[in-house]
Amino acid sequence: MRPLGLALLACSLSALAAGAFGQTAPTVYAQWPFGAEEAKHRQEATAEALGCPTERTLELPRGGTLSLVLIPAGEFVMGAPGKESRLDPDESPPSTATSSL
Repeated sequence: MRPLGLALLACSLSALAAGAFGQTAPTVYAQWPFGAEEAKHRQEATAEALGCPTERTLELPRGGTLSLVLIPAGEFVMGAPGKESRLDPDESPPSTATSSL
């Protein structure tokens, strides 16, 4: 089974409801692609603006866990190219997805 990565929506929604953005709202990113270093920078900047962690693990009933990661608002490509060797049928073709606050 593959690990499950989800947007940390609870943090974003609670921060919005509480008006926790102060004077600066998180940046909505539009430039893609970018490398791992830039991805980490964007994730940390968004977490700081929201006042929440970049990662959170929830304990589920019966001993399971759910790992959540913050995905900054913006557009990104989701899916795998057809040449990937361990491709599940529902992972292709790659398409543009939009994440928003």
